[in-house]
Amino acid sequence: MQDSNDFSETIYSLMYVFKVRLRHVIREHTKDINGMHVRTLRLIEQQQPCTALDVSVGLNRDKGQITRLIKELIAHGWIIKTPNPHDKRSQLLALTDQGKSLMTLIAQEEKLIIKTMTNGLSEDQLNTFKQTANQLINNLKQQDTSDIT
Repeated sequence: MQDSNDFSETIYSLMYVFKVRLRHVIREHTKDINGMHVRTLRLIEQQQPCTALDVSVGLNRDKGQITRLIKELIAHGWIIKTPNPHDKRSQLLALTDQGKSLMTLIAQEEKLIIKTMTNGLSEDQLNTFKQTANQLINNLKQQDTSDIT
């Protein structure tokens, strides 16, 4: 079995290089965006209808942090809030046209980065990687968080 430090370094390196590359490309178009912005915009885009509570649960972040994040996204013109017809205590979040354009750009750039990253790999290798990565993710999700100190 692979040395755990070597395995960790491989995972950290992959995540780091991917994030840095994506951040660099996105910041060529807008300087005011960070990883949490992208994750939040993606969640709002994919989950409709979407409330602040949905974002908090989906990103596993506290409500205060999400409230600040939503205010930033509104200030940038990437999302809007509208009254929730089913619950007067909450508001629905949706991407603006500017937010949709930004997410389209991000999706295009991610595809280019992934194409570069997977260059020279066969479909079998990619499928094996996806299966392995998903198993690793599931293993971590199933771990009892009380065991983590």
